[in-house]
Amino acid sequence: MTDAYGIKKILLVTGQKSYREIEDISEKANRELGDKLHCNVIQIPVSVSAFITPKQIRDIWKNLPTKSYNLILIPGFIPWDAKELGDQLGIDIYKGTRFSGDLFELLKHIDDISLSTLKAADNLLERNTKEILERYIKEKTKQYDKGQYHDKMENFLEFEDQDSNMVYVGSDFPPLLFAEIVNAPKLTVDEILRKTKYYVSNGADVIDIGTIYGQDDSKFLATIIPEIKRNFDIFVSIDSVRIEEIKTAVNAGADMILSIDAENIDCFIEFAKSSRVSKNLGLVIVPLIGKKHKEIEIADEKIDLLFDLAIKLNKAGFENLFLDPLLKTPISPGLVGALQEYLLLKNRCQQLPGLKYPMFMGFNNIVELSDADSPGMNSMLSFIAVELNVGGILTTEYSAKSRGSIKETRKSIDLAFLSKLKKSPPINIGIDALFVKSKTAPTKREDTALAVIEVDNDENNIGLSDVMIELLSKDKSFTHDKAGYYKIFVNADENCIELLYFPSSEYKEQLNLDGALLIKGSNAESIYRQLDKLKIVTEINHAFYIGKELSKAEYSLKKNMGYQEDVKI
Repeated sequence: MTDAYGIKKILLVTGQKSYREIEDISEKANRELGDKLHCNVIQIPVSVSAFITPKQIRDIWKNLPTKSYNLILIPGFIPWDAKELGDQLGIDIYKGTRFSGDLFELLKHIDDISLSTLKAADNLLERNTKEILERYIKEKTKQYDKGQYHDKMENFLEFEDQDSNMVYVGSDFPPLLFAEIVNAPKLTVDEILRKTKYYVSNGADVIDIGTIYGQDDSKFLATIIPEIKRNFDIFVSIDSVRIEEIKTAVNAGADMILSIDAENIDCFIEFAKSSRVSKNLGLVIVPLIGKKHKEIEIADEKIDLLFDLAIKLNKAGFENLFLDPLLKTPISPGLVGALQEYLLLKNRCQQLPGLKYPMFMGFNNIVELSDADSPGMNSMLSFIAVELNVGGILTTEYSAKSRGSIKETRKSIDLAFLSKLKKSPPINIGIDALFVKSKTAPTKREDTALAVIEVDNDENNIGLSDVMIELLSKDKSFTHDKAGYYKIFVNADENCIELLYFPSSEYKEQLNLDGALLIKGSNAESIYRQLDKLKIVTEINHAFYIGKELSKAEYSLKKNMGYQEDVKI
C-alpha cells in the first residue's frame, strides 16, 4: 500500500538506545530512496528495543496521525508476534532487522520481501536475495535453451547434468565452483563421500578429484568417479596432466578434465577419436610444455599457446573449453603479473572471433600458500574473477587454515555476481560474505555503576564495600567436581561440538553408565542444557570453565578455526 504518488509511508519504532542511529538511517533512506518510500522514527520510552510491548506501541499510536502511515516496522529482537496488534490498529506491522546495520538494506529492498509478523527480517532479506539470483539463472537458462544469447560472439559452454538439465557457462552466468579433494587416492571411499557431501552442502558445483603427482592413480579413478556419481547429482572432474589417468577418468564418466597442455594434447585427441569421447566433455587448457609440464614464463607466448591448443581441440570437435593462464602465489613468483596475464587473455579473446572462451582461475595457489585468513582472500579473488568474466573457479580445503573456503567462495561468488547484475559495488545488496567481522557495531554500555572491579589492575577498583573487598581477598582453591571430568572437541567433519564426559564411580552408579558419555551439539547452549538436565556439573567454578570452553568451541566451529581446550583463541 502506498500514497497517491506511489510512496510507501513507514513508521520505524525503536527504543531509547537505538533512537539516534535509527534516525540517521531514516534520514539516509528518505534522501536516497525518497522516490519510493518515506520514513519517520518514533521513540518508545524503554532503554532496550527488545523490551517494547504491544501496549506501548498502542499508546503511542493513539497520538499519531494514523492515516499518514501504511506500514510499521518494529525491531527484529522483539519476541512477540505482531499480527494481533496490527489487526487491532488496522495497519500492517512487521518485524524489521535485529541489528540497525542491516536496516537500510531492508528498506532498499522492502518491495521485494515478504515480511513476517513473527520472524526478524535479516534471514528473509538474505533468502529473498538468493531467490532473486536463482530466478535470474533459471530465466537466463530458459533463454539459452531457446537460443537467445546475450553475446553472439561468446563461446559459452553447455553441460548436461544427470537430470538432463542444461548448465551454461559464460559471462551471463556465475562461475562454476570446483571443489578439489586434494590427494584423494590417500583417502578411503567413505572419507571421499563425506568430503563430497560437505563440499556439495557448502555450494560446490563440481567435485574435483586431485590425484598424486608422479604416480598412476588410474585404478582408483575408475572406482571413485562412478561411486561419487552414484551418490550425488554433481559434476565430477579430475586434476591431472597424466594421459593414463585422463583416459581412465573419461571412461569412468568424468564430466571435465583439468588439464590439457602441449604435452598431452595429441595423445588425448587420438584417444578421443578411437574411444568416441563425448564432445560435451569440459576441458581446462593450461600453458604447460614438455614432459615435466613446465609453465611458459613469457605472457604473450603463454596466451598464444592457450589459443593454439584451443584451436587444436576445437578442430577435434571439442567446444567446452576453459582457458587458464594460471594464477600464481603472491610476492614470489608474483600475483600481480599473473592477474595482468588474465587481463591480457581477456582482451585478446575479445579480438579473436571464435576463441572467446571462458577463463579458469585456481584460488588454491593464493589461499593455501599464504599465511593469512582465507575469507578476505576468497572474496577479493571472487570479485576479480567475476569482473574478468571467469567461467570456472577452483578452490581447496587442504590445510587447516583454508577450511571453510568452499562456503566462503560460494558466498563471495554470489555477492560478486549480484553486484554485477545490479551494476553496483558489492555492498548493501541483500547478502554478504562476512565471516569474521560484522557490519553491526558493538553495543555500548550506557548504564552507570556504583562500584567497579578492574580485574587486570585492582588499584583501579572503585566504590567496593568492605564485604566485597574481603570476599575478593580470599584465595579460593580449585575444587574437583564430584560428578567427574570432561574433554571438549570440535568435529569439523560433522560440524558439531563434542563433549566427552568421564563420570566418577558415584555417578557411574547413579546414571547406570559403565563408561564415558559423548554429548554432541551444534552450539554451546544445546550442550550445557543437556548437562543441566543430567545434573552432572556440581561445582560453580567447573560450570564457569565448561561454559567458557564450550563458547570457545562454538566460535571456533563457526569460524573454521582449530579448537584446543585450555588454549586461548
